[in-house]
Amino acid sequence: MFGVLYAAPESSSSALEEVARDFSPRIELHGAREIGIDLHGVSRLFGDAREVAHELRRTAADRGLRVRVAIAGTRTAARLLVRHRAGLTIVERGTEAAAVALLPLALL
Repeated sequence: MFGVLYAAPESSSSALEEVARDFSPRIELHGAREIGIDLHGVSRLFGDAREVAHELRRTAADRGLRVRVAIAGTRTAARLLVRHRAGLTIVERGTEAAAVALLPLALL
């Protein structure tokens, strides 16, 4: 399971990184507003994908950040979906291709 946080333009990149590190030491920075998080194994601490997404968003909000959250079985799907959909996006493992197929070609 992989997650991506995509922050509003005025967000602090260091605060965004702190939120990601609260969930996993395995993160990837993709610019000042986007962070990928390897969420393998965190369900034991935070629950299923939906609960993880809500907790990520709540933690970010507690630090004054407005974020989009996407969780999927692949990094690529999570990165693409977080840029296209506002709010929380959870894609069940094995359905990533179908979810990404609906995205505009310009995004791909």
